[in-house]
Amino acid sequence: MNKVLASLVPGTVLTAALLVAPCAPAVAAVPEQRETTASARVVAVSPTRITLDIKKVFQSRPLWCNPAGSSISLATLGISVSQNVLAKKMGTKAPAGTYDTAAVKVLNAYAARKGYKYTLVYDVDDPEKLTQRIVHNVGVLRKAVPIQVYMRKLPWYKGEINEGNPGHIVVAYGYDKRNKTVKVWDPYNYYFTGGTHTMKIRRLAKATQAVDNRAGMFYLSRT
Repeated sequence: MNKVLASLVPGTVLTAALLVAPCAPAVAAVPEQRETTASARVVAVSPTRITLDIKKVFQSRPLWCNPAGSSISLATLGISVSQNVLAKKMGTKAPAGTYDTAAVKVLNAYAARKGYKYTLVYDVDDPEKLTQRIVHNVGVLRKAVPIQVYMRKLPWYKGEINEGNPGHIVVAYGYDKRNKTVKVWDPYNYYFTGGTHTMKIRRLAKATQAVDNRAGMFYLSRT
C-alpha cells in the first residue's frame, strides 16, 4: 500500500505540546474508479447557495483528521459516533494515519443503516466534477462529506509546512455556485488555523489527493 507522507517540521514553534505531526490519511494502491451519479443536471436544479449545520469539532489527536471528519459527516446522517471509536475501528495509528480503504469500510458499516453508501472517487481534481459531487452531497442530499487533500496546498498552511507532503481530511459542508466557492471545516487546529474556511472550488480541486490519481473524496449516494 502507498502511504501519504506523514512527516512535518513546523515552521514556527508554538509550544512543546503542539510540536506534532498532522493527520495523514494513507491511500491504498487501487484501480481508479469513476462513477457518474452527480451530473450537470443535479447542479442546475440544486440550491444556488447553502451552508449545512454541522457538528464543528476538532480532532483530539494529531493523526485523527479522518476519524474526526468522519464523525462530522456521519452526524449529518443522524448517526452519533465519537472520533475515538472511529479511530479504533479504522486502525488509525502512526506514522500513516488512516488508510482510506479502511475508513470507507467503517463509514459504510454505519451509513448502511440509513440507506447511504460512501464511495472513494478519484476524479475530483477536475473542478467541474468536484462541483457536481459537492453540490449533490451538500445541496441535494444535505450531507457533509470528507475530502482528502494535501495540507501544503491549503492556503491557511502557507509558511507552516516546509517539509514533506502530509495528507489531510477536510469536510465540505457548504457552497456558493455563483462565486464558485466551497465551505470546508478543517479539524486540525494545532496551528490555530483550523475551523471554517471558504475557498475557490478550483483551488480545492488542485489540493485534493486526486491530482495524484488517489482517492480525493468520500462521495455519498443513496443505496
